[in-house]
Amino acid sequence: MAKQKSPLRYNPNDHFAKAALKMEAVGVPFVETFLPPEIRAHLNLSTLKLTADSFIGEDMLQYYSDIVYTCQSNQDEPVRVCILIEHKTTGVGRRLYVQLGNYLRSIQEDDIRQGRKYFTLTIPMLIQQGDEGQILMQMPEYYGRLPEGTEVFIPAFRVIVINVQELTDEFIEGLQQSLLLRNVLLVLKHARDADYMRIHFSRVLTFASEEVPLEASLILFRA
Repeated sequence: MAKQKSPLRYNPNDHFAKAALKMEAVGVPFVETFLPPEIRAHLNLSTLKLTADSFIGEDMLQYYSDIVYTCQSNQDEPVRVCILIEHKTTGVGRRLYVQLGNYLRSIQEDDIRQGRKYFTLTIPMLIQQGDEGQILMQMPEYYGRLPEGTEVFIPAFRVIVINVQELTDEFIEGLQQSLLLRNVLLVLKHARDADYMRIHFSRVLTFASEEVPLEASLILFRA
């Protein structure tokens, strides 16, 4: 199991996002909301739970942090859902693919070290908070023109990208199944908008009848 290292740079917004998503009251509805329906249909999300795992290597430390959840598939096979928070852009999409490829390989190495018979299915979900998120092409597009039939030699995987700045307030407001997740996303989206935070301060700390852990309330208050 990989040990999480101390981050090389401190960003209060990133710290808030990680602390919030490490609470199952936020992380579980986040996964349920942003997993594509065709993927969600194959998972038993009632088994979704937080782990203490981290698979961030030295090459990714200044760019990302991760929160790792596990659940069972409908066939009772283990699945990892890894939420990666981007601290700063890596510049180009293919660099992201290389970094995430290394990240997934570190998970495979952990499976081998732990003596697991099979690699664990891993679903990466990338949170971007900047105004200019990376637009990811399909992996073969980064290779240019390929001879027919040779695309089978290209390692490819899918990344679920969630750019908080691209989420509309209307969409976020509609997340009534988890007011805590709704408020966390509103804080992340508008953290740099002092006027919004001043006007809506009491609103993002309102949870109606939702039972919110004291830890969660403190994290939102300190944001």
